[in-house]
Amino acid sequence: MLVNGRQVYADIYGYTPWSTLPIELSDIRQIEVVSGPSGALFGFNAVGGVINIVTYDPLYDDVNTASVTAGTQNLIQGTAIATFRFGDKGGMRISIGGRKNDDFTTPLDPIEMGVRQGNDRRAGDVAGHFRLAPQVESEFELSHSEAAEPSMTPYYTQLYTECARLAEAGLLHEEREQTGRRRRVYEITEQGLQALVTKPETGHIPTHYHEGGYVKKVPVDPWGNPYVYLSPGTHGDYDIISYGADGEPGGEGNNADIDSWELQ
Repeated sequence: MLVNGRQVYADIYGYTPWSTLPIELSDIRQIEVVSGPSGALFGFNAVGGVINIVTYDPLYDDVNTASVTAGTQNLIQGTAIATFRFGDKGGMRISIGGRKNDDFTTPLDPIEMGVRQGNDRRAGDVAGHFRLAPQVESEFELSHSEAAEPSMTPYYTQLYTECARLAEAGLLHEEREQTGRRRRVYEITEQGLQALVTKPETGHIPTHYHEGGYVKKVPVDPWGNPYVYLSPGTHGDYDIISYGADGEPGGEGNNADIDSWELQ
């Protein structure tokens, strides 16, 4: 992946950080695609081909534009591009852009709580191209970008899947009665999540408990606090609750409670 012939592929991460590229859509003059092995010219990342984004040249192209976009998830985005020409001797192009929007409403996986918090991008670019002599030209470019988004951790799975995994693995047992029918039995509150690790010895004792348990240790929430398990629950057969970062009921942000019944 190239911009004006310069590689923008992040080798250390193995992907192209699109939002950090200091160019706006209105900056792009054309996109060149070379299909086929090109490693000899462009390196190991060009085995399947090369994509080169070409921006407008301030020496030859006079581009002046501005745009504002708004949308769902509180999206607000703006770009502005101005070109300053100095006759046929040279030119400068200045472009700025920014975008901010909220995250999707899909609940997070517990391990990603506090990571995926929407998108925020700001970028600026100054490019100059001057003709010093009939066959001598000079170019320069200064750019800066800041981007805060979940590019490296795009988890959009539901928190409920973790709660359900706990419940269905060891807290819920399907047992056959003599009639051949199955009955669904959840561990009671007193047995709690410890029933995932060791076979209960009081209350309901499952007859088909998995040897060695279902997990090696009692699971905790992403902040290291124990889950609250209630069975029977007030909102269903069972309730699983995380009290958030502070480990106390209520709160806002990372301290807010996460309830299994609200994420189904």
